[in-house]
Amino acid sequence: MGVFDRLPRQRTLRAHYPGRFKSKGPAAVELHVTMDLLDESLSSVVLTPDTFAERPQPPAPEQLAGDLLLTDRGYFDVPYLGLLDAAGARFVVRGYTSINPLVLAAYAPDGTPLKRLSGKCLKDCRLPKKCTLDLDVAWGSGQRTVTARLKVSWNWAKREYRYLATNLARGRYTPAQIGQAYRLRWQIELLFKEWKSYANLHAFDTRNPSIAEGLIWAAIAAAAMKRYLAHVTQVLHGVEVSTRKAAMCAHHRLTDISHVLATGHPRQLNRVFRAAIEYLAANALRSHPERDRKTGRLQLGLKPVIGAP
Repeated sequence: MGVFDRLPRQRTLRAHYPGRFKSKGPAAVELHVTMDLLDESLSSVVLTPDTFAERPQPPAPEQLAGDLLLTDRGYFDVPYLGLLDAAGARFVVRGYTSINPLVLAAYAPDGTPLKRLSGKCLKDCRLPKKCTLDLDVAWGSGQRTVTARLKVSWNWAKREYRYLATNLARGRYTPAQIGQAYRLRWQIELLFKEWKSYANLHAFDTRNPSIAEGLIWAAIAAAAMKRYLAHVTQVLHGVEVSTRKAAMCAHHRLTDISHVLATGHPRQLNRVFRAAIEYLAANALRSHPERDRKTGRLQLGLKPVIGAP
């Protein structure tokens, strides 16, 4: 995620935060975020200049043992996939259109083996466009071999193949389920949009890099507090709360909470906190919870945490 898109004084900041696009945005930063999709919370946020690559910023494999990692192709790295598998982590990672592994086995949507594709490099295979393929592939040789399962589908809009690399077991997860799981990654894009739209994390009018960085972290902290209020509202009131709506309207109550904390009146904190919860319960409910279960983020059987445990 980039920040400082249209900063009026960004040329002064480019020595500290150089941007990739010299004319449009000479100064910019990149936020590398790991998000826990089960509780919609932040696991880590790393701030770097915009010129830093995404790939050096992924979570450590040993921290993901037993978890499922969903990432865009900016984080696609074959050795990293091997480390994830060795650490006992599961992954669904979008691959570049240029990947060219060796195809070990190929299966049609109905599970029929496609022997004509086995033993060839991916780019040498004549792949169909009207159906999804399920492949076993390998990169490297000897002890450095990394194997994975590759879901291949044709993107009619962009006129290119779409690759999803995973180590989820074929006997338990169908290609369709892998695609559905990967779509959950879109929640982090919605988080970025939320930050830019409702946390003012788009541009800052300052020449001081320390002030700019401080404003970034303050905006993220305020956004995280809004999500916390949304989650507490779900638990205490037993209702499904929209984090986007909470981000839009919670600032009315967040100001009161911040004022109480700043002025040192802890007795008033309980009052303003409860007022914030009541406000969100009345004004930030999800519009279509049933649609979420049928075609949205909950279609894989996930359930929102509502009601006190």
